Amino acid sequence: MFCLNKFKQLNIFEQISEFKNMIAKQPVGFVKLLADNFDISAFIPNSFKEHYYSDLGKDREYELHSVLSALLIMQIFHIPTTVLLTIFLVFSTELREFCGFYKSVPDESFFSRFKTTFESDIAKLFNSMALKVIDICEDINNNLPDDSPYENLNSALIYDTSGLKPRVKENNHKTLVAEVNRQKSYAKATNKKNFNPYAAAYENMPKFAQANPNIKLDFVNGHFRYFYKFGLLTNGWGIPLSIKLFDEGFYESIGKKEFDTPEE
Repeated sequence: MFCLNKFKQLNIFEQISEFKNMIAKQPVGFVKLLADNFDISAFIPNSFKEHYYSDLGKDREYELHSVLSALLIMQIFHIPTTVLLTIFLVFSTELREFCGFYKSVPDESFFSRFKTTFESDIAKLFNSMALKVIDICEDINNNLPDDSPYENLNSALIYDTSGLKPRVKENNHKTLVAEVNRQKSYAKATNKKNFNPYAAAYENMPKFAQANPNIKLDFVNGHFRYFYKFGLLTNGWGIPLSIKLFDEGFYESIGKKEFDTPEE
């Protein structure tokens, strides 16, 4: 592994902390470090390239690795929208050079269409990265001292569920408040003293968002809202190895849509 600190040998966990500090305090230096040590082109599956270039061939205005590099930067620096991503690219020479946008920068609608059109291909890209990550973790583990508390944790697998909370109208706080108020009015009109308007409101809310049936009413991360739920598989160091969204395609792939318990 490359060394972030010339005066002290850092282990993988200390380097992750150094990365976070570098992203916040030395963004230009981090981008250069990333450019010198990471080539996203090496991980792009051939099927992704064929799909991207199938319509226009090599006449695509923007290279595939350039677009993916920009989306990677968007995640690393927590840029919330494609509109802001485009602005960052326009004003930053370093980011444009890292991505390979030498003539022009894609607009926000291009990035939005790209993520929608090539959703399954992006998933395959991260799956191809996971294989390399497993090898890197094995090399790191072999170099850990014998008394390290992290030794062999890379071989452990941890599974958990979470969810993305998209901006749909059902997640608007006013939608729930309006339903709770309706239930309170109903309880008052019918003189029901032990009536729980909040429980009744959640029961009366639609089971999935009108915009997308895969965004369902669920209890995730300590509260009820409409989530795009997913399962996350990590190793014992907390490094993600696989993410599966619980959409219709997922349930069709396992041949079952109804479960008896949440654990199942």
